[in-house]
Amino acid sequence: MKKQRFVTLDEASKLVTPNCYMAKVDLKTAYRSVKLSSQSQEVTGLRWTFPNGTEYTFYDTKLSFGSKLAPHILQRLSQAVRRMMSCRGFTIIAYLDDFCICETTKQRCVQALYILLALLRKLGFMINWSKVVDPTTKLTFLGIEIDSIAMELRLPGEKLSLLKHELAEFRNIKRASKKQLQSITGKLNWASAVVHGGRVYLRRIIDAITPLKHDWH
Repeated sequence: MKKQRFVTLDEASKLVTPNCYMAKVDLKTAYRSVKLSSQSQEVTGLRWTFPNGTEYTFYDTKLSFGSKLAPHILQRLSQAVRRMMSCRGFTIIAYLDDFCICETTKQRCVQALYILLALLRKLGFMINWSKVVDPTTKLTFLGIEIDSIAMELRLPGEKLSLLKHELAEFRNIKRASKKQLQSITGKLNWASAVVHGGRVYLRRIIDAITPLKHDWH
């Protein structure tokens, strides 16, 4: 199977226009909404013998979380939904089980949201209603807050405060393990998505991690 390209924050931000309205839809247990073919089910099975000697073979009939190909399969389906919405004249960004709508007016955004929800349900996907965001000029997508009024990308306030707290604590330790360095690097890499040239300053940390063989080093 050909691997899928995943949308980046840069690509998503280019679709945002001044004062546009955005909405967001999140799928619930998206992988479990994808049925496996009978051929694929055969390679997901496991055989289990119980203490009384009874033997059973179990097969998974739905896409499982943790499968190497699962993200690429789901992304293909998400992109298919995006194309369906595009054919209807709407601008949609799709990243796995997250969908972001960008429209020039609130009315268009509301219309797109209703059509997207109906389409997803018709295709057999379950909606995570608690994470559906109605048309707004500011929302968080891919972990980054997008503001179409100020035309800014920024870290959500709560996550920014948490990151500052962790960095302050990190400064006070004399030694850091490989696992700790990897953790802080991952968070800084996420933050650098909205800091111009930020990834350049991560090079020294990455170089320090590379020669370490074990997590406790």
